[in-house]
Amino acid sequence: NNSKDVELKEEDVTNNADDDNDGENDNNTQLPYETILDVCQDIISLDAVMSELNLGPNGGLLYCMEYIEHHLGEILSLLKERLGIPSQGPNNAVHSSSRAYLLFDLPGQIELTAHSNVVSRIAQRLVRELDLRLGLVAIV
Repeated sequence: NNSKDVELKEEDVTNNADDDNDGENDNNTQLPYETILDVCQDIISLDAVMSELNLGPNGGLLYCMEYIEHHLGEILSLLKERLGIPSQGPNNAVHSSSRAYLLFDLPGQIELTAHSNVVSRIAQRLVRELDLRLGLVAIV
């Protein structure tokens, strides 16, 4: 096992919210894990943003995260649909018996948290609307 490999159980669900983690850095055409939602494929492409708006990697990532925040309602609906969660219900919460874990692979650039509250606002809304408990794992 490579030290970067993570073994996921069947009840674990992964979401790629890292716009720069498209698998192409290692000459792969896909991520090294299965996802139910891949921001790069389903929502917004960092490469397209950088090209169309003439932004560098950090500016492009910040733009992408702000775009995700602005469209979070639609993204939450898509996430709920793929998880099989009814869109209506008490607090639209994910009950603990539904899934063991939701794993969010986020960009590691410090600019997203040091100079902006966008990641914090997205996390707060996820907690509120999906009744999640969040933990953080930083892999260097």
